[in-house]
Order: sequence, then C-alpha cells, then structure tokens
Amino acid sequence: MLQTVYAYLIGLGPYFLVAAFLGAALPAVLVAGKPEKWLVATMVLILCLIPFGGGSLASASEGSTLRQVGWSLLFTIALYLSLRGPDKRLSLDRTSLSIPYFVLLAFAVLSLIWSNELLVSAKRVLQLVGVGVVAMALVRQKADGDALLAFTWPGMVILLLGLLAGLTIDSSFDSAGGFRGITFTKNVWGQFSMLMVILVLYHALRHGGGVVIWGAWALTWASLLATGSTTSIATAAASVFMILYWMLCLKHGAPALAMGIAAAMLTLAGAFGYFVVEGTVPLHALFSAGVESVGKDATLTGRTDLWTMMFNEILRHPYLGTGYGAFWTGVDGESATIVRSFAWQPGQAHSGYIDVTNELGILGLLLLFVVLGFHFVALIRRYRSGDRVPALCHGAILLAAMLLNVSETSFVRTGHLWWIVLSVSIFEVASNERRRTLGSGVGRKSASVGVRSV
Repeated sequence: MLQTVYAYLIGLGPYFLVAAFLGAALPAVLVAGKPEKWLVATMVLILCLIPFGGGSLASASEGSTLRQVGWSLLFTIALYLSLRGPDKRLSLDRTSLSIPYFVLLAFAVLSLIWSNELLVSAKRVLQLVGVGVVAMALVRQKADGDALLAFTWPGMVILLLGLLAGLTIDSSFDSAGGFRGITFTKNVWGQFSMLMVILVLYHALRHGGGVVIWGAWALTWASLLATGSTTSIATAAASVFMILYWMLCLKHGAPALAMGIAAAMLTLAGAFGYFVVEGTVPLHALFSAGVESVGKDATLTGRTDLWTMMFNEILRHPYLGTGYGAFWTGVDGESATIVRSFAWQPGQAHSGYIDVTNELGILGLLLLFVVLGFHFVALIRRYRSGDRVPALCHGAILLAAMLLNVSETSFVRTGHLWWIVLSVSIFEVASNERRRTLGSGVGRKSASVGVRSV
C-alpha cells in the first residue's frame, strides 16, 4: 500500500515533491526558528532555481504573474529586514552600503532616458534595485557571522531534494543525460551546485569539518559532476584550487609557493617549446583539445557565432548601450533578428561582459569593473588584517563570477542567483571593512582619552 502511494507521489513530478516538503516544513520552522535569519536566502534560492508559474519565460524573473508576485514579496520582506535593527527599530545601516555598487545602479536607472523599451527597462531596473535590497537584508540579519553562509543550509536541503529526484525521476535528466535536478536546465543546476561546493568548503574551513560536513561537500561535487556542465565544473575547480592552494601556502610557506612557481615555469617552457617546433602559440590547440575532450566544438555550442552578431550590435551604440534591460525582449524587440537566427532562441549573449556592454555601453562595463576592483581591493585589505579564510572564500566567489560570465550571463542580471550572491559578497565585505575601521577609530579615541586622564 505504501509503495503504491509513494509511486503515485513520484509520478506527480519533482516540483510537487518540493512543494509538499516546503508546505510541511516551512510552517514548523517559522514557528520554531527565527525566520529573518534564513527566510530571504531560502526565497532567493526557490525563485532562482525552481520553475513555477508557467509561460515561455518561466526560467526568468519576468516569466509570469505568479513569479512576479514571488519576487515582489521577496523584495518587500527584504526591504523591511534591511531596515530592521537588532533592537527591532527601523533604521538604515550605512555600514553595509557599497558606493561603487550604487553608482552602477544609478547609471542603470539613468539609462532609462535612452531606452527604446521604457516599460521593460523600468521594470527590470526596479528588480535590479530589489537585488541590492536583498543583499542589504542578508548582511544586516546574518546569523553565522557572514551573510554568504545564509545560503548554505537552505541550499543543502534543495540539493538533497534534487539528488533524490535524480534517483527516482527520469525527468531530472535532459535528453543528453545531463543532470538538472529540480531546475530548468543542467546549466542552472550546475551553477547552483558550484555555489554549494564553495559555500560548504567555506563552512568547513571556518568552523572545522567533521564527517557530516565533508560528506556534504562530496555530495555537492557529485551533483556538480553529474550535470556535465563544462563551465560550472571548470569554474568550481579553479575556485576551489585557489582556496586550497593558498591555504597550503599559508601552512607550509615557501615549499608550497615554490611548487606553484615551478609548475608555472614548466608550463611556460612547454609553451615556448611548442612555439619553436610549430611556429605558433599553443592556445588554439589547447582550446580545441579542451572543448573536444568534453564533447563540445570550437564554437562553444554556437556561442562564438552569437558573440559575432552581438559585437555588431554593440557597434551601433558603443558608449551608452541600448538602455538597461532593453535588448533581450524576445522575438518582437531589438533582439528579434538574433533570436530568430538560432534554433535554440537565445535570451542572453552567453557572456556577461558582452551583455553589460550591449545594454549599458562601454561606460557601464567600466563601472562594473570599478565595482569589482573596489571589491577586490577590500578583499586584499581583509586578508592582510588577518581574516584570511573569509577573504579567500569571498575571493573564490569573485573569481567564480568572473569566470562564469565568460560564457554565461549573470552580471547585473535580475533574478540570477550568481548576481545576487556576488552582491551579497560585495555588501558583506564592505560592511566588515567599515565596522573594522569604526572599531579601530573608537579604539584609538579611547586610548587617547586614557592617556590624557593619566
């Protein structure tokens, strides 16, 4: 009898299982726990990952009225929590504000002036501002000393549900055998799994890893590898290598650093030998071998053809772009020619750098680099202050975001998990730096008062 009931429930699909779990678990947790510590992060993951609401753009934030309601509810809750202080009074926490980030937002708002799709641009700009509010809320209500870690345990619950669906439901795999869990595509699940790889490792390094934590980390890798998403796997490997190698250097000092330098020198020597024999730099050969080894072609599944068309589009408005969110509007707007040129009907340039340049121009791209540059400098200062593990793990998030946006778009993208995560990282690091500066200032003032009293 129980097997019959279980088979019937499985037949309803993975999304029903997720809904049933959330329907049973959320009321209990809301009563027993402090929702401000996890609610926003959980809502972000659900809205970014789980398809619901129907429509041709079900995977996008503007996919349906139901999804719009979901994002509006999230932004409203986040606005309240971003203003709610420890004493439960409403106030603005200026320590978490990132000035370069808000300059970029202001430029996106300003781009409404020259947008040909004013209504669409205005709606997406509001969502973009909402993402900033979400980041502020997560930083202010952080439960584990770091706002990024708010995603860890809700993320593990979703990852386990996805793996359970993969064991029981065939629709969790696409036609090519790529694992997509309970999301739209294997790339979405791959990017989520990549995030969980970094966050669980961060948790282990910060709090110490037992059997449960390292077992959870192994599951995140299994989930990621099952997707077959080349970009996500390579990006996760590079980010984790950066963290672990730097930790190795901290522990063993000169020997580990010497190993890295030796490996770099051998790589350069091999490249020079190839140049002497073949007369060309080996980059093209390595690129072709790399993409062929994972079943891709040299066009990166049509991306290079798309990029060529996008570069021609950028030349029409190189400095200020089309206006934020004004280009990708389906088969009826400015993107119509490009969308109709590909059987898979792209909804992005599959490069965050290209999409930002197309919509906000060269000036917008430079502002994005300023945001990332200020964040990187803040991470260096945090590392030098002795807070090394958080600095390295936030640095891994930055590295992953920059690598991911070579062949996917998440930069300044409303409703994209990795833009939200990067925004949280930027606000968290800025908040930590300001609090540290204020603390040292108070300490110096107290010391000077003490000297005078003596």
